[in-house]
Amino acid sequence: MIYVLDEMTVKPGMLRQYQEAFAREYVPGAEARGMRLVGSWTTPPLELEGESNVLLVLWSLDDVSSFWKARRAAGADPKAQAWWREAEAYQVRRSRKFLTASPFSPMS
Repeated sequence: MIYVLDEMTVKPGMLRQYQEAFAREYVPGAEARGMRLVGSWTTPPLELEGESNVLLVLWSLDDVSSFWKARRAAGADPKAQAWWREAEAYQVRRSRKFLTASPFSPMS
């Protein structure tokens, strides 16, 4: 099992809108391609929306090859491509980290 942590920094004042659009436009397709949503967080909390607004999304997949298979499928999916174009209006930057649970982690 691997985990993928996506971190999207969103333009000030747009975090709530981005989060709603992400859940509606991206999550269903990602799940259909085999990515399992583990959790999602915002920082700061939506009530404290300010200069730096971040959406963190944690996915799980069976292995690295499953990620690349899902990634290729997304590249061929017009809905995913439309989402990525839409997301550019919200995002300042995006990063992705691949994680493997430590032996002592409850997620291992």
